[in-house]
Amino acid sequence: MGNVWDIKARYKAAMNAEIGGQRCIIAGGSSPYNATVDYFNISILGNAADFGDLSVIRSTTGCSSSTRGVCMIGENPDAGGVNVIDYCEINTLGNFADFGDSTSTLTNAGGLSNATRGIRAGGGTPDSNVMDHITFTTTGNAIDFGDLSVARKAFIGTGANPTRGIMGGGSVPGTSNVIDYVSIASAGNAVDFGDLSAAGMYNSNNNTTSRTKMLFGGGPSSNVIESITIASTGNPTDFGDLTASKFYVGGTSNSVRVVFAGGGTPSHTNVIEYVTIETSGNGADFGDLTATKYGNKGCISASHGGINQDVLQRPSVNYMPGSGRAVTWGGYTAPGFTKNISYIHIPTLGNAVDFGDMVNNSRFTAGISSSTRGMSSGVDTAPGVANRIEYFEFASRGNAADFGDTVTAHGVGGGHGSQTRGVDGAYATPSASDGIDYITIATVGNASDFGDLTSARYGGGACGSTTRSVFGGGAPGPSDVMDYITTASTGNANDFGDLLAGRGGVSGTSSSIRGLFAGSNTPGESNVIQYITIASTGDATDFGDLSAATQGCALTSNKTRAVRMGGESSPAGAVNVLEYVTIDTTGNTADFGDLPAVKHSISGNKASDSHGGL
Repeated sequence: MGNVWDIKARYKAAMNAEIGGQRCIIAGGSSPYNATVDYFNISILGNAADFGDLSVIRSTTGCSSSTRGVCMIGENPDAGGVNVIDYCEINTLGNFADFGDSTSTLTNAGGLSNATRGIRAGGGTPDSNVMDHITFTTTGNAIDFGDLSVARKAFIGTGANPTRGIMGGGSVPGTSNVIDYVSIASAGNAVDFGDLSAAGMYNSNNNTTSRTKMLFGGGPSSNVIESITIASTGNPTDFGDLTASKFYVGGTSNSVRVVFAGGGTPSHTNVIEYVTIETSGNGADFGDLTATKYGNKGCISASHGGINQDVLQRPSVNYMPGSGRAVTWGGYTAPGFTKNISYIHIPTLGNAVDFGDMVNNSRFTAGISSSTRGMSSGVDTAPGVANRIEYFEFASRGNAADFGDTVTAHGVGGGHGSQTRGVDGAYATPSASDGIDYITIATVGNASDFGDLTSARYGGGACGSTTRSVFGGGAPGPSDVMDYITTASTGNANDFGDLLAGRGGVSGTSSSIRGLFAGSNTPGESNVIQYITIASTGDATDFGDLSAATQGCALTSNKTRAVRMGGESSPAGAVNVLEYVTIDTTGNTADFGDLPAVKHSISGNKASDSHGGL
C-alpha cells in the first residue's frame, strides 16, 4: 500500500496541507435569504462553484468533521428562527439532507467543531446562553452541552483546535468583547479566556483556526484581524487587516490558510480573501463567491484546525482507497432508465448496495476511474447522445456531480483510466466515430482531443494497463478490430490485433497484465469471454464463458478478479446477475451476488479503485 501506512510520510503531508481534504463550503446567507451552497478548494486560489442547496432558505451556522458538514439552526425570512439541522458529505456535491433538530429555535448562533463533535453556541430571539452539540458520525437531534458565561448572539468568531472550543464577541444586547472557551470532549459551561481589543458582533467566522491559533476578523466598521493561541488564555494580538471593513463576513480555514467570504461593506460583496495563519499580515484576493451575500455563517471546511489530527490516523478499516470498491450506474430498470449508482467490494462475494445517484438518467456511458475518483463520460440518452461528464468520490458514498463536457456529444463508448488520465473512444456521435477523448481525472473541466482510432466504430469495449489502453470491437460491421494507445501521450491509435469474432456492444476490463472482453449485442448476444496480454500485440484468445449469452452488461475488476454486472439475456430479459472470474486463469464465471434490481444497458466498465490501469 506504499505510504498509506507510513506515519512519518503522512505527518509531513499533513503539515504541508497535502492531505486531509481542502474543500471549503459556504452555505446559505442573506441578500436575499437563500439556500444556495458554494464550494472551493482552499489550497488553490479561484472562484467558488455551486455545491447544491440547503433544505431551508436561511442564514445558518456551520461546523464540520473531515468528511461531513453540518448546518445548525438559522434565520428564515418567513419563520424567523429555525431549529433545522442539515448535513452533507463534503467530498460529494448535491443538496443537504435532514440530520435532526437543535434544542432551540434561534438565530445568529456560533458554530465550532473538532473531528467528532460539533457545537452550536448561543443565538438570539431571545438571546440565549445555551450550547448544544451533535456527533458527526450519527444523525439525530442535538443535546445539551452547557452554558456560555453570558447570553449572546452574532459572535465575531467561533472556532476550535482538537480539544478546545472558542467563542468571541457578540451581542448581549449591545456588543461584547468577551472570549469564552470550553473543553469539547466534556460537556460543561464555558470559562473566561480573555477579551477582544474592542467589543464587536455580526461576523460569521467559524473554525478560522490552525491546530494552535485562531483568528477573529472584521465586524461593523472594522477591518481588524486579531489572533489568539488557543491552548493558552489571554487577550488577542493584532494580526493584520481585511481589505475592507466587513460585517457578517463568513470565515473558515484549513490548517494553513484562513479565508473570509462575502459580507457587508456595507454593500454586499462576493469577494473571498485569505491570510496565512502562521504569518501575520493583511488579507489578499482569493476569488469570488457565485453571488453577493452576507450572514453566510454556514462555513464548513474539511481540514480546519479542529480536525487536522484526523490525517495522522490510520485510514478507516471500513474503506481504504485501492481496496477493491467498484461501481455501476444508470441503465434500464422497468419502467425506464435510472441514475442509481450501486457498488460492490470485489475481493468479497456478496450483493451490491446503494451508493447514490448520478446527476441524470443514463445508459451506455464510458466508465473511467483513478484509485479515488470514478467518472462517467458521454451518454446515450435514448434517443440521441449528450456531452456530459460526471464524477464521484469512491471514499464518500453519495451523488455524482458535473465534471465538464466531452469534445463532441457521444455515447456507447469504451473508457479506461490511469491514476492521472482517463480516455474514452469507440463511441457514437450518434454515427460511428474514430475520435478519442481524454481528461485529467483530478481536475474538473472539459475533455480534449487525443487522436483517432484506426477505424470509426461505436459500442467498443476498452481495457488497459498503467501505460497502455486497448479498444476492442464495435459496430457497424460488427468489428473485430483492436487498437491501442499509450495513455499518457496523445496521437492516433495503432493496430493491436483481432477479437475472436466481430462484436458490437462488447464490454472490457483488465488486470495490469491481462485484458478481458465479454458480452455482445451485435450480431447477437454472446457468452464468450476472451483475453489479451496487454503489453504485447496479437489476437484475442478464448478465456471461458459467462453463465448465459448476454448484452448490455458492465465489466469491472481489481488486479486479480473481474466481475460481470447485470445485462440482458434472452429469453429472461434484464437480469441482476453478478458473476466473476479470476483474471490470471481461464474458465467459466462463478456466482458473485446480485445487483439491487434487474438492469441492462448499464455503465461502469472498469469503474473501480483498483483496476489494471492503477
